[in-house]
Amino acid sequence: MKRISALAIVCFTPLSLTEIASGGPEPLPSGKEMKSVVQPAVEQECNWTGFYIGAHVGYGWGDLKWTDTDTSTFPDTPGAFPGPEGPEVLVEQSADGIIGGGQIGYNRQFGHFVIGGEGEFSFSDVGGRSSVHTESFTNAFETKGEWVGTFGLRVGYAWKRVLFYAKGGGAVTHQEYSLDHTVLDESVNHVDRFKADETRVSPMVGGGIEYAFTCHWSVKVEYTYLFLGKDDVTGTNVEADGGPESESYEIDLKHQNTVRVGLNYKF
Repeated sequence: MKRISALAIVCFTPLSLTEIASGGPEPLPSGKEMKSVVQPAVEQECNWTGFYIGAHVGYGWGDLKWTDTDTSTFPDTPGAFPGPEGPEVLVEQSADGIIGGGQIGYNRQFGHFVIGGEGEFSFSDVGGRSSVHTESFTNAFETKGEWVGTFGLRVGYAWKRVLFYAKGGGAVTHQEYSLDHTVLDESVNHVDRFKADETRVSPMVGGGIEYAFTCHWSVKVEYTYLFLGKDDVTGTNVEADGGPESESYEIDLKHQNTVRVGLNYKF
């Protein structure tokens, strides 16, 4: 019996080893199967179409001129035009200062071209002070902008994430004026004070560059030119030795330049 069992073990052991050897190890996955497929990063496509809102800060500057059309007010002003009824240039001064505010608008993109409308509002510190001195009196002038708003169309060309644009429309500004006329006297000095304010409407042109660093956020640098022009400004003159009375001056604001940087968010 033992011999039969031993013979069976001897016969079947080589057959088992042959099967194991022929089976071999488990097949490994091919190289193509082991490599995970990595999709190339696709840059998200952005465009300029949509409503946006933002904020800006900048700097404004310009020149202006006060003229008295009634020469009887300050008959001894240096630099007056000849003639008893000719206008007198009271002062020419420069104005500058900081502006800051916000903007809202809408763009529509057609291929590379972008068209839209925009409104901006800025608080303004653009102003100037100067004085004119004579032997008999001193005039101290102050001109100050309170705020400025612009409205108009933007037309631009988009290249990748950069937008080059021009703009045009109108501007509304609010200005304040004051003139202190100090009469120099050996006994006592008295001061006449003129104050006025006005809201002036004018044309506006400009242009800029805007860069979208995401599909929603963009930054811009912009230049605008306001044709403020001249106008007769009527205010109240309070005399030291009398009551208030109406007084008018021609104030030529000429033009105002502004450069601003802004940040926009597109919905």
